[in-house]
Amino acid sequence: VSKELSEYRQFNDSVAALKQLHSLGFHVPPGRSVEYVICDSTSKKSWERVKVASLLEGDEEYDAERYVEFVLRAVVELFSPFGHSFESLQKRACG
Repeated sequence: VSKELSEYRQFNDSVAALKQLHSLGFHVPPGRSVEYVICDSTSKKSWERVKVASLLEGDEEYDAERYVEFVLRAVVELFSPFGHSFESLQKRACG
């Protein structure tokens, strides 16, 4: 976490996790880490978008497409010098 919850202007996965923790009475200062699982990266609701790791019950579904995207973006960094783009790798990976 790089700033206080109130300082964030965009709603992203980390903000969703911070909002969950805040609603439960926890304060996470800048410089601390928050672990979470992305459940629905398109949701605008904190409790649907992510689930903080310490709150996981074991039956949550995760957003597999979002995690594939993370892996593909990392692979692109490695293979871009050889002419591969995100789109070309995505097409190969996802059909």
